[in-house]
Amino acid sequence: MKKTLLITSIVLMALLSACTRQVGWVGLDYLNTIDASYQLFNGRKMERIPVDAGKTFDLIYDVEVNEGALHIDLLDPDRNLVWEASFLEDSKDAMSFRAEMSGRYTLRITGDQTKGGFELRWDSND
Repeated sequence: MKKTLLITSIVLMALLSACTRQVGWVGLDYLNTIDASYQLFNGRKMERIPVDAGKTFDLIYDVEVNEGALHIDLLDPDRNLVWEASFLEDSKDAMSFRAEMSGRYTLRITGDQTKGGFELRWDSND
């Protein structure tokens, strides 16, 4: 019984740790901002953001990529892709769109064996 429990625990830990790997991660999530730097980010981080229909959603991003790749997607409440960008090098820019539906939009940040950092700031207004 103890052996079965031990093997099950090891398998679960291996599966859970395989999902997202963050080494040297220093990050803050506050108000409408995510700011992070890391030695290694391999996996996914998601933020759900409430947006009302008819409002303009603005996202300002500052991405640093020293190795690997960083991908940022924005999904509407029905999980349809609104915007996406992939970064292999540093980039600083902004995107904007008018929301067609109310609900929680998902900001999905995916690291692909990347080293660097990012700052994402967003706002929703008329």
